[in-house]
Amino acid sequence: MSTQSFELAFFTIGELEGLSGDATTRTAHIDIPADCLPVAATLQSARQWLAGQHAQDMECAADLPLRGHFTFQSAQGHQGFHVDSAQLVAIDEGFVVRASLDNGVCVESDVLALSL
Repeated sequence: MSTQSFELAFFTIGELEGLSGDATTRTAHIDIPADCLPVAATLQSARQWLAGQHAQDMECAADLPLRGHFTFQSAQGHQGFHVDSAQLVAIDEGFVVRASLDNGVCVESDVLALSL
C-alpha cells in the first residue's frame, strides 16, 4: 500500500488575526505514509472500544510522521507552512489531523477519508 494524500479544509485552534476569519481560505495538503496505517487501525479499534463503553467525547491519538503543507489565502495574500509535528486522531466520524505548523500555529483538519 502506498502513501495516501488528501487535500481538504482545516481550521486554526484558537482565533488568530488574519488566519482564522471567514475571509481566509484554508487548504491542507496531507500525506499519510503507508507505514502509519497499522497505527491508524489500532486508533480506530480503540475508539470503537471506548464508544462501546459509553465513553462520550473521547478521542484516541498518536504522534505520527505525517507530511503536510497548510496554506492560508486571503485578500492580503497567500501564506504556506509545513507541519512541525502532527497527531492522527480517531474520532466518531473517522480521523482528523492536529498539527503544529512551523510558524507556531496549531490547526485541525476536516475529517479524512482514510482507507485502512
